[in-house]
Amino acid sequence: MRTIKTVEDFWQVIDEIRIKKELNWSDLVGGKAKLAASQRWNPPLTYILQMQTKLDVEIINTFVYELMESDQAVTKDPETPEKMKLIYQWIQAENWMEDEQLLQNVQEIAKTIL
Repeated sequence: MRTIKTVEDFWQVIDEIRIKKELNWSDLVGGKAKLAASQRWNPPLTYILQMQTKLDVEIINTFVYELMESDQAVTKDPETPEKMKLIYQWIQAENWMEDEQLLQNVQEIAKTIL
């Protein structure tokens, strides 16, 4: 599993999926094909959502795609819904990001979900 840290990393993963799905850049991104092929374009969310529909993957979660393609089982944590509810409750306060302890709690729980 690779970690996507840069726009270039993102485009390398997209390119691999695009090739596997037998799509050309124009089919995938239309008039932005040259930008996408250069692997330097930082696309807006609307393009990302359109691409994920055409590629039939969730681009935001490309690591799940890679795991499934390699026939590894993706297991779901049964506690995730409760953890998400807890995080949601914590972040309802207007200034939750200013509370160091609360911010740390949210980050710690979020790490166990990913």
